[in-house]
Amino acid sequence: MPQHFPPPVLACLLLGAGVLLLFYGWRIYRIGLVCAGVLVGAALGVALAKKLGIHPLLVALPMGLLVGISALMLQKVGAFLAGGACALVPIFALRGMFHSEQAFYFAAALAFLIGALLALMLWRPMITVSLAMIGASFLSHGVIVAADLLGRNWGSQAAERHPYLITGAVIAATIFGVYFQTRDEVDAEDAD
Repeated sequence: MPQHFPPPVLACLLLGAGVLLLFYGWRIYRIGLVCAGVLVGAALGVALAKKLGIHPLLVALPMGLLVGISALMLQKVGAFLAGGACALVPIFALRGMFHSEQAFYFAAALAFLIGALLALMLWRPMITVSLAMIGASFLSHGVIVAADLLGRNWGSQAAERHPYLITGAVIAATIFGVYFQTRDEVDAEDAD
């Protein structure tokens, strides 16, 4: 049986993480990337240690550090591959529209290259918008959980009755978060 966070703790976690990602996502994404890498590496290390029959810390600690550092060093490679993979989705969806296999493979290679290069060229905007959107989503869920604490499922009922209102609030918060994260750049350009 999975353990669940008590609703007040969940609301605080969602609201705190939401505010942090919405307003400071670009500034802290490297820390989050390393932390995620360390956790994944440590989990892999624990699983490997069980297979080898040794104490988990002997494998989890070095693997966690290795994967965490590697995640930071290879972040651009990941963005390149992810951007290319995303660009392949429409090409594979339209595979039947190509008259020959050569045309399909040419279009796939070209789409991959364009998507991968765009991901590298638009690195900061991609990270900023993505983390602002995740932060806005966390905030909306945190508000719903907090509203449920105040009344009998008031937040959940409001979200079910007005999903477009929640979506609009997330979009508006995302736009505000992106503006907040990029306003320093705009002010610096205006000063020049």
